[in-house]
Amino acid sequence: MATDSNADTTGNRLLLNLPLRARLAAAFVGIALFTLVVVSIATGIGARDSLVNLVGDSLYTRVEDEAQIIDQFIAGQVTSLRVLSFNQGVQSSVALANLQYPTNPASVRERLAQLDAEWRTAPDSATLVRSRVAEHAVARTLREYRALEPANAELIVADSAGGLVAASDRTSDYDQSDEEWWQVARRGDVFISQPIYDESSATLGLQLAVPILNLTDGAVVGVMRTTYNLVAVGEKIAAIRMGSTGGGVLVLNDAEMLYGSDGSVAIDERSKPTLADASVERYTVGWFEGRERLLSITPIDETPQIGALGWRLVLYQDLAEALAPIEAGRNVGLLASLAAALVAVLIAVLVAERISSPLARLSAAAQAVARGDLSRRVGLTSGDEIGQLARSFDTMAAALEQRIAAEQGAQQERLRLQEEIIRVQRETLKELATPLIPLNDRVLLLPLVGSVNAERAEQIFQALLRGVAERRARRVVIDLTGIPAVDDEVAATLVRAAQGVRLLGAEVTLTGISAALARTLTELEVNLEQIHVYANLDRALAGQA
Repeated sequence: MATDSNADTTGNRLLLNLPLRARLAAAFVGIALFTLVVVSIATGIGARDSLVNLVGDSLYTRVEDEAQIIDQFIAGQVTSLRVLSFNQGVQSSVALANLQYPTNPASVRERLAQLDAEWRTAPDSATLVRSRVAEHAVARTLREYRALEPANAELIVADSAGGLVAASDRTSDYDQSDEEWWQVARRGDVFISQPIYDESSATLGLQLAVPILNLTDGAVVGVMRTTYNLVAVGEKIAAIRMGSTGGGVLVLNDAEMLYGSDGSVAIDERSKPTLADASVERYTVGWFEGRERLLSITPIDETPQIGALGWRLVLYQDLAEALAPIEAGRNVGLLASLAAALVAVLIAVLVAERISSPLARLSAAAQAVARGDLSRRVGLTSGDEIGQLARSFDTMAAALEQRIAAEQGAQQERLRLQEEIIRVQRETLKELATPLIPLNDRVLLLPLVGSVNAERAEQIFQALLRGVAERRARRVVIDLTGIPAVDDEVAATLVRAAQGVRLLGAEVTLTGISAALARTLTELEVNLEQIHVYANLDRALAGQA
């Protein structure tokens, strides 16, 4: 015991005999090393949590935006289908089909059963099949719409009893009244199905159905349906990327999810608890599809009919990639700690002061960034280790801010493009319309509005002859006021249409001929002697020149 006491006394005496600089340096080095270790651990843990929070919040914001884009994408297809249902040919064909049914409901069902049986056994060359598919004007309109939107695998128009009016391709049956999509749309609601394999078109897709409304009283007079290929939705999902290891997946139900255009896959059992946790939190870290990942999930429910499907969008990213910036910062921090310990031997007091101030600024910046202030920077310009750590943090924060800004800009651009596509579709459908308006039992009015190309001129020709023949009209008034200009081919087609009307026994009256059109007709040396020409529609209807 005495020996130990003497040793302690000797050690204390030797320590006291050292210069104050050495004792301060030794004490500070010990304190500095301990402090640096503690601070490095605390900063690493805090920075990791802050980065997880930051990336998780960003992931949550992104998944909500992407879910809205997918919702609007599907809703846009429904809107386009609604616009198509207002086509004059569709309206007329459905109304005519409804008039052909007997008044007795039992007789209607018996008639549908007979047609359905005949349809199932009839060859493609049969009159019943050709009149609904190959030769029907509405069927041609449906095929033209599909050419504009190829993801629509099969389009069907059914009447108020469920009978087939027209289809882009031959369907498996004639009577559609037993189909859920027809029953829902017949009640006046929009129908959107879960992914289903359609036998008629041999396509895995979504069945979208809308009611066909009478333009006069809004009553449901028929149903229009399309089988929308699931590949188009899968491509939207596959286009979502989160860094080099992350992306999106559409959870269809508790057992299946859609990765991309290859169809649905089963959810493995180990991923289900992670999906359950993500459903109650903004984001979560867990095992998903074979890797530890950071993921966020949100329902696609902006549109009620789509929300009823119970679909959820998941965005995910490998945890290692998400935390890559903090790993780089940790390595820099270790180097900074070692260098600071070596320098502390010579400039202990100065280093102590320099350590406390920069760390405080770094902590404040980290907390600000964690709260969402991505513009916050540490702003240190010193060349020591703490300055390097601060600049690495600033670089990391700047990279995150730029990435989030770029992602938000891309999202806005996708939304704008989606709206532009819908707008172009609506304008295209409007230009395709060729209204033929009966003024009375013997007089028809054909007002032409917008640009007229060769294709639309031919449609006008066909619609005009068909309308005159069906209504046995004696007079047709063609109003050209709304046409800005036509070329030689279009003008020749319009004149040919007028001549065809005369061959059917009806008089032709032209109104609203512009100077450009008059010049074109003159250059073509068109004979207008048997065609009445008036300055405007009012005079034409009044019979005045």
